[in-house]
Amino acid sequence: MEYINRLDFIWKIKLTEEHKVASITHATNAVLIHNILPVQIAKMYLDPARMGQGYSRSYTDVAVMFASIPNFMDFYTETDLNDQGIKCLQLLNEIIVDFDNALFEFDDVEKIKVIGSTYMAACGLEVNERGRTSSSRFPSAEFGYISSRKHSNENQPNIEKRRRSLVTIVKFAAAMMVKLRGINKDAFQDFELRIGIDSGPIVAGVIGAQKPLYDIWGDTVNMASRMDSTGVNGNIQIAARSANLLTQSGVKCAFRGKIKVKGKEKLIPAYFVRLNENFEVQFGSEIDKHCTQTHDNACY
Repeated sequence: MEYINRLDFIWKIKLTEEHKVASITHATNAVLIHNILPVQIAKMYLDPARMGQGYSRSYTDVAVMFASIPNFMDFYTETDLNDQGIKCLQLLNEIIVDFDNALFEFDDVEKIKVIGSTYMAACGLEVNERGRTSSSRFPSAEFGYISSRKHSNENQPNIEKRRRSLVTIVKFAAAMMVKLRGINKDAFQDFELRIGIDSGPIVAGVIGAQKPLYDIWGDTVNMASRMDSTGVNGNIQIAARSANLLTQSGVKCAFRGKIKVKGKEKLIPAYFVRLNENFEVQFGSEIDKHCTQTHDNACY
């Protein structure tokens, strides 16, 4: 009898330890999932009843931003002086962390990913990884799964919402420029951001099982990327439809000219968002028809 009691006691201790390990493992997994997926989607993936189900959803009014540091690759070298490039990457990490910190001032902006030295974000997705409710009055909706289901309002553009998303992402882009200027001062560098933005319909979803990735796709995403790649350092470049919406919201834009964009047969008009020397967004009632060449062929 004493042997059985002792064995039972040992089993209870072992079971308690196993429960403790399982609890720690679950908490660790939750932290990791919340760091790589928006909070609402992370909750879905942590729900055992939904395990194995995918996620996708269509949106009509999302503003997408690509912000590149073109001269970072000129800065990056692999020498003994910088530990074979490690110190260069440490500085890049410091820059990205500062950009991430700027997100806390913009609840509606969702970081999508970092590609090399390019920071990708979007506004209007109605989810964010910081666990706060969206501050914009966007209509609520259920989260969908990969299926043929459609949201009742997803094919109905909301111009007011798109304008809000655009203004918010432009302000976030300007805040990134301020952050980078501070890092330049501390690190004695001359990095500049080249930013491209567009707005319109996109599809969002999670791909992968072992390492799930939240991403967005669509012509709006492609155009934002092209606005970045064809842009000018120190500027925020946008396409015509976004320039018109920003102007309606009082944001000043300047006509750059028509440019060649990959995937488009004809030249398309491009615009710069007007910023002052402190990277503050300028407000006015009309689109400037001419671009003042004041710095590196940029328009301020």
